[in-house]
Amino acid sequence: MSMSNIEANQSLMFFKSWIKLNPLETLGLGFVLYIPLASYILMVTERSNYHIDFYGFHQTDACFGDTNASPGGHTDAPLDYMDSLWLVVITFLTVGYGDFYPSTYIGRMIAVVTVLYGQIYAAMIIGLVHNQLRPTEIDKVVYEFLANKKRSDQLRRYAGKAIMLLLKANVLRRRLSKARFTKQSWRDDPRTKNMFIQVCVNVTEFKKVKRVRQNHI
Repeated sequence: MSMSNIEANQSLMFFKSWIKLNPLETLGLGFVLYIPLASYILMVTERSNYHIDFYGFHQTDACFGDTNASPGGHTDAPLDYMDSLWLVVITFLTVGYGDFYPSTYIGRMIAVVTVLYGQIYAAMIIGLVHNQLRPTEIDKVVYEFLANKKRSDQLRRYAGKAIMLLLKANVLRRRLSKARFTKQSWRDDPRTKNMFIQVCVNVTEFKKVKRVRQNHI
């Protein structure tokens, strides 16, 4: 590889690194530099369609269309900078109201380049927002830690509820045995059935959470 290619690759690498490290500055600088410059060039090129004689400015070709300016749909005054800036900004945003349009080839070329430039800018902004919202490796580790902690708390809660219900069922069994309830009558008691149903529910949820936790280890 020649030295010129190495130097070119280094310059490209530096440019890409600067854009990656300073995305907002790159977008702002590109917008501030391009929009005023393109507006000025557009104003100068479109004013070339006007000539000055004894009666003032006259239009040799349709410079900018303004549907509200005259019945013919064309303006009779040379383009000023604010109108040119308005056209470039609206074209950059890919809106295109149609109140102004270029008539020279250079002006049309500037409009096409502005549209492409606006689309590139929109893609860069979407990519920047996506990179900012995408979780990093540290975010993933923190999220996994919090998720495991939540699962551990759920396991303790379900296990504690199941143990508490079993203890309550045991206490109820002793009370009923003192009242000379048979084993079968103790099982048929509505309070005992309700407790065992709740125990089964908590044990089932415990197994589900434990299975999910094992899959993420």
